[in-house]
Amino acid sequence: MIERRSWVFGLVVAAFIASATPTASLAQSVPALERTAGACTSCAPDGWTISTPSPDVIVGNGPWPGGTWVVSDLAGGPREGSTLLMTLAGGSTREAVTATITGLTPGGSYELSVYYQGATLSSSAGTYVNGDFRVTVAGTTADFPTSSGDAWSEAVVPFTASGTTASVILSIRDLGTGTFGGFVAADDISVRSTIPDADGDGDPDATDCAPGDPTIFTGAPEVADDGVDQDCNGADTITCFVDADMDGFGTVAGTTTLAADGSCDTADMEATTATDCDDMAAATFPGAPETPDDGVDQDCSGADTITCFVDADMDGFGTVAGTTTLAADGSCDTAEMESSESTDCDDMAAATFPGASETPDDGVEQDCSGADTITCFVDADMDGFGTDEGTTTLAADGSCDAEDMESSDSTDCDDTAATTFPGATDPPDDGVDQDCSGDDAVTCFVDADLDGFGTDEGTTTVADDGSCDVEDMESSDSTDCDDTSDTVFPSAPELPGDGVDQDCDGMDLPLDAGLAGDGGVAASDGGDGGSGTPGVSGGACSCRVGASSTPRTSLGWLLFAAALVAGRLRRRRASAR
Repeated sequence: MIERRSWVFGLVVAAFIASATPTASLAQSVPALERTAGACTSCAPDGWTISTPSPDVIVGNGPWPGGTWVVSDLAGGPREGSTLLMTLAGGSTREAVTATITGLTPGGSYELSVYYQGATLSSSAGTYVNGDFRVTVAGTTADFPTSSGDAWSEAVVPFTASGTTASVILSIRDLGTGTFGGFVAADDISVRSTIPDADGDGDPDATDCAPGDPTIFTGAPEVADDGVDQDCNGADTITCFVDADMDGFGTVAGTTTLAADGSCDTADMEATTATDCDDMAAATFPGAPETPDDGVDQDCSGADTITCFVDADMDGFGTVAGTTTLAADGSCDTAEMESSESTDCDDMAAATFPGASETPDDGVEQDCSGADTITCFVDADMDGFGTDEGTTTLAADGSCDAEDMESSDSTDCDDTAATTFPGATDPPDDGVDQDCSGDDAVTCFVDADLDGFGTDEGTTTVADDGSCDVEDMESSDSTDCDDTSDTVFPSAPELPGDGVDQDCDGMDLPLDAGLAGDGGVAASDGGDGGSGTPGVSGGACSCRVGASSTPRTSLGWLLFAAALVAGRLRRRRASAR
């Protein structure tokens, strides 16, 4: 109740008092009728502004700063603390304050609640009348009469929000019947929704997606990725990876973002996966088409796809003539029949490839060098011929080359002399077998009549076999005096008196050459027949010129025939050598 402590004012004024507390709603809010700085005159509670001067604020039971009036029933009560005090002085000044309600839902139905108290007394100073407590909220005005009692009354004003905020004005209305208006005390103001809200979270049950859970309501703070839609927008807020190139994939190295709609959308640069290997290239992402051999890992497999040669025999080498294949792992692997090499010369033989071990002389080119390795004779003097007594060597190029000291021929008779080899020029008579024929070539006299003797007047010839052979018209003797007759040669039998020097002694045997009377032989070409005189037989001669010489002549012919046979035999023996 309001007590009179001084008659200076001449009346007991009913004061409307309320202690303001914050709304319990999590959504709607109106400033409390409190002043943290304490009591004051011509002031307003925190969060309120003076719209008509000059209200006051008292604290506790008073006293009222402008006089001796105090407000009781506050200390220790529900409205203890600051209290707004308004008056209507002389019917002309209507003290008022204004504030803004926040957290409203457009179109929502609400109630503003505020407690008030007032009183009227008469005194010699004049008549004081109660003024109505006027509340205006969201354009809706309601008056509440005051009484002389000391009870607190609740003023409730329903309103419909046109937006998320609304203006509220607290004032006093003069009834126009007294000299002075009354005092009104106001406190304990709040705003609440009139729609059912079972969990009291400020969100009506009709729009609350969890009416029984006060932590879940429209506009509530979201806890990302917990599977709960706290803000009632239809989905839980989730964490997405930033997809800068909008290819549907983010990166682990990139930042994350929250998707309030519960979906990681490419159009919003959001992705559920972080497997992109380049978030600055829209054409690079897991599963993207690869461009082989460009050095770019478009499909994020860890390597660029490369072109390999098919290695059908899995020996590590493919062929140019073969087909190619793509290796998505960036490696040409033998186990996958892939090779980076195309130098295999036979992709059907695993033992044939560049660098393989060669089997010499088998006609197979195992090492793909271009030829089968073959065995050659060492040609130490590089004359094109080796020896069967020397060592052999392998020619990987399939050719026995003299410049590599290799030869396919082993008929050299001296592998230390480059001028000695089969077919070489053989200088005769030097004692060296340059052409490897088995003998040194020798110079022979031409023996045109094949009688075993040539002439020093005739030509010479070279015998490559080292032997002057009669059958080859060759002779080492040049004493033949007629190389056109095979019966004329040194020591050939002489035919007396035929005018031919068969034995090449320089003269023919005289026809009348006979036997010596004392048993000597017939003189031959100047012999003395035993007489001591050339051409004359020794001893007495009983014949005369013209006399018969038959006996002596017959004997001479017999001797000539014997010598001729002996000469023939000698030539045959010479030919047989």
